[in-house]
Amino acid sequence: MVLTPIKMSIHDLDQNRFLALEPFEAMIETNEFLPVSYLDKGLIRQRAVARVKMGSKFASGFLVSSSLFLTNNHVISTQGQIQNSTFEFNYQKDIHGDVQSTDSYTASEDVFITSDKNDLDYTLIKLNNNPGDKWGYIQLNKNPQYKKGSFCNIIQHPDGRYKEISIQENRLTKIFAKYIRYFTDTETGSSGSPVFNNEWDLISLHHAFGDTTQDSFGLDIYVNNEGIRIDALIEDLVTKLNNISNGESIKRELGLS
Repeated sequence: MVLTPIKMSIHDLDQNRFLALEPFEAMIETNEFLPVSYLDKGLIRQRAVARVKMGSKFASGFLVSSSLFLTNNHVISTQGQIQNSTFEFNYQKDIHGDVQSTDSYTASEDVFITSDKNDLDYTLIKLNNNPGDKWGYIQLNKNPQYKKGSFCNIIQHPDGRYKEISIQENRLTKIFAKYIRYFTDTETGSSGSPVFNNEWDLISLHHAFGDTTQDSFGLDIYVNNEGIRIDALIEDLVTKLNNISNGESIKRELGLS
């Protein structure tokens, strides 16, 4: 007797039998499921990220308290630059593509703490009128975890554009004592952006490209980007604060005392 194969799809199966079958779904390579609250947390974090405008030049930065603002030293390296800078919150578009109302703030000279661009490349300054009371702030994370292959999300103003986010093809690739490197995309104007893990904890201050290689024509190709480890930044910042008169009050405001 010759048996004839029967063509059947899952739609032809009896519903009761279908429920008892092995799952028809598969998890591919790594587990990339995230709770819906991932989106909610990201929306909260992005509020504290601002565009730094210095004449015709742009960068990024973010609030780490109601008034204290963090960016790169190569963005703001001297107190004199503060007076020529504005800090624009909510410079972005809504879900309909409409431009939102932007809040602009200026900076005070009361706080200026910095590390050279060739070291930890950060500058902490104080903005006037406590913008964090309206826009919130991103708590400095004293115990960040770094693991190769984990995700590095960046909220930024690339090339000075309306606020954007990089959350795809963004794995952490190298870990050093003071820096991490990741595949997350950035552009000029992204300097000073916060780097988060998938729990939206702050893990790094983005500052530059990382490794390069060359193509067959001898032209440079960027391999990854680089950020300052937030734990290394905090350690250096606390050391500097311990040596200035208002250091204790700043540490309390940052939650570092």
